[in-house]
Amino acid sequence: SRKEISSYPSLEGQTYRQLSSSCIRPTNVENLLDILNTSDSQVKRPKCYDAVRELMDRIYRVEISGADVKVPDSMVELVRDKWFGGDGDLYKKFEHPRVMIVTDKFTSQTSTVNPLRALRPKPSKAGSAEKLAVREMIEASKPGCNFCTDKETLEDTFGRVVWEKSHIFTAENAFRFYDYTGMVIPADIHDFMEIDAQTFETMLTYSALTWFGNIHERHPEKTHPVLIWDILGKAGASQIHPHIQMFVGSGFYPGKLGELDDAGRRYKSATGGNYLEDIIDLHIALGLGFKHKSSAVIVPINPTKDREIWVIGKGQYL
Repeated sequence: SRKEISSYPSLEGQTYRQLSSSCIRPTNVENLLDILNTSDSQVKRPKCYDAVRELMDRIYRVEISGADVKVPDSMVELVRDKWFGGDGDLYKKFEHPRVMIVTDKFTSQTSTVNPLRALRPKPSKAGSAEKLAVREMIEASKPGCNFCTDKETLEDTFGRVVWEKSHIFTAENAFRFYDYTGMVIPADIHDFMEIDAQTFETMLTYSALTWFGNIHERHPEKTHPVLIWDILGKAGASQIHPHIQMFVGSGFYPGKLGELDDAGRRYKSATGGNYLEDIIDLHIALGLGFKHKSSAVIVPINPTKDREIWVIGKGQYL
């Protein structure tokens, strides 16, 4: 049963050590590299550095390295003046870049960080143009949308979970990727950017949880629920209308959650610690996370994708 899964943190009461207070607080990624670069004895380190570094080395393999870049004379003005606005310090860093390579020892997930990549040239109006294009695509997809009504979606054998007030309903995925693949659909909201907090909360805490309960009641071996939300084609969604997808593993978490669960078991066996609790402790100590009631939010130092955020909590309501 889910209660036997011990590799996820309880997040109740005083489960965090004193390290959980943000004790390093790097001002930016460059400063974090300075702090973590143990070869640089000139950098002033906070008192908690040794404890933080020990915990980081327990979970991650961190390499800070770089290879010099030769800028041809024909590009000096472009790089120094146009890319970096004439900032000589940035130009020197560009010639002698540092890259942080972070590998999780228990999942083998590797991410790299180069502080200068945030300054790389981008189309000046790409953001607004892309948003407009997305809005136009969403608007053009409204006529004939299958998800704007429950009349053109499959129904689960036990029926639908319906929240009449906001016209939110569940349906069965017509092209399943798991044995039971349910969906939560807000029929009246065709544009995902218009979903408000109340609608999202209902989709998660009523619709999804009720659907999971219905599956488990009829199939007791289905014990480990997973919920995913892919938006638009680049994320793999075949329908533009927003919809959350749900499936349930039999005795284990499928996919990424299963990977984290396995990592937690290996970590406990190797160190005696709790994998996610230690990750939370580390990130909060680095100023990359915070706690709220029984939940924690972190910005992982080795994300799978840009702008990744983890929300870790216990119980139905985080």
